[in-house]
Amino acid sequence: MKATSSLINLTSHHVHLVGSRREQIIIEPSGYVARCTISETFTDEWMHGQPVKTKRVVYASAPLPPMIPGIRYIVSAMTAMYADDSRTDLLVPSGVVERNGSKQAYSFAVQGGEHYA
Repeated sequence: MKATSSLINLTSHHVHLVGSRREQIIIEPSGYVARCTISETFTDEWMHGQPVKTKRVVYASAPLPPMIPGIRYIVSAMTAMYADDSRTDLLVPSGVVERNGSKQAYSFAVQGGEHYA
């Protein structure tokens, strides 16, 4: 028997799943949205003898809740990408899966290439 996990949705969207018995499972937003921080710096540089306005964008990890055994967090791909490499509790909706005519099920991608549907 596989261990079960509780899902906490850290996105601003409802996540719709189709269970193994074809039941619809809706994971509502938790109220906390994990978003990466973005900082922008504008500079004037000379390129090919011409002044060019450039923008440097730096993304940083979103503040995330602590890792808790038995809890998995649904986050955006960008949030997962910039999270600490040790975070193995993050699930990313990786695409819509059509099952029994419904397009409301997502497959989840997690570190290590595992997939949960």
